[in-house]
Amino acid sequence: MISSLSVFPLIDRCGRKPLLIIGEIGMGVFLVLIGLFQGPLDLDYPLLHLTCTLMFIIFFEMSLGPIVWVYCSEVLYAKGMGLSTAANWTSSFIAVLLYPYM
Repeated sequence: MISSLSVFPLIDRCGRKPLLIIGEIGMGVFLVLIGLFQGPLDLDYPLLHLTCTLMFIIFFEMSLGPIVWVYCSEVLYAKGMGLSTAANWTSSFIAVLLYPYM
């Protein structure tokens, strides 16, 4: 939550695109590390897995989480924002329903 709220002053100062790029690179790096630790390297260090997962969440909360909603509110009108929100919630609901069966 703190990382989500701390990004709003940075959005206007640093710009949206650099924050999105940094966040996506950070998320990608930590996802690759999690994959390496659980796959080819087969390291059994729970603290390492937890740290990588938390860093992924922090990078998400500082980039894709809040900035996408800022983009939607700036670009779309009220009906478009409602439609994009409904699409987001619906796709998330479908993903949650299908996850156990994947």
